[in-house]
Amino acid sequence: MKCITDAIRGLCDYEEKGPKVSKMFDVVSDYRYIFVSGNYVFYKVEDKYIRIINLYHEKEDFMWQLFGVDTTPQDTIDYWGE
Repeated sequence: MKCITDAIRGLCDYEEKGPKVSKMFDVVSDYRYIFVSGNYVFYKVEDKYIRIINLYHEKEDFMWQLFGVDTTPQDTIDYWGE
C-alpha cells in the first residue's frame, strides 16, 4: 500500500501528475488531485510551490465540501425525503 506522504512528496518530481479537477468534474478550478490509499489529495501548483488544499477519504463528499456541488442522486433524496 502506497503511503500518502510519499505520493505527495512525489509531486515535487512531477507536479502535473494528478488530473485537473476542471477536466474531470464540471467545476471551474485550478486544483489537481491524486488518489492514493482510498484518499483524494487536492493540490494547487503555485509558482515554486505545491499547495496541498485538502485530503478527503473516498467516502467523503469532497465535491460538496470543496465546491458546494451536491452530488446526491435524486433517488436517494426521494427515498430519504430531503
